[in-house]
Amino acid sequence: MLFSCSLQRQLSIIFGIIMVFLVIILSFLIGQRSIQEVQTEIGDSLADMAYLMGDKLDRYMWSRNGEVEIISEMQTIKEQENFNEIDQLLNQVRESFPAFSWIGLTNEAGEVISATDDILKGIDISERPV
Repeated sequence: MLFSCSLQRQLSIIFGIIMVFLVIILSFLIGQRSIQEVQTEIGDSLADMAYLMGDKLDRYMWSRNGEVEIISEMQTIKEQENFNEIDQLLNQVRESFPAFSWIGLTNEAGEVISATDDILKGIDISERPV
């Protein structure tokens, strides 16, 4: 009876140690898999968001490019004879397209010769990011 009790105790201890190791190993494996799944989900979500933002930016810039092309083809702007008329035209365009906060016309040297609300008129903006 003494021998069987100690054998039973030894088996219980061994079984307990095996269970603890299995729990630790399984917890680690499940944790790693969960981390990978969360990272993949976050990456997919960010990729989708980046695609949507890029698409919106592309559409916005395409629209603005079309507006600028239309404005540049206007006879008043091409002739550049009456700057008061050009100023009025630029102000009307800005009111019609609220996406524009400022519209200006420069000469080849980068000096603003006509602008909405006369902002920067006569100023050289060739070094500015416009």
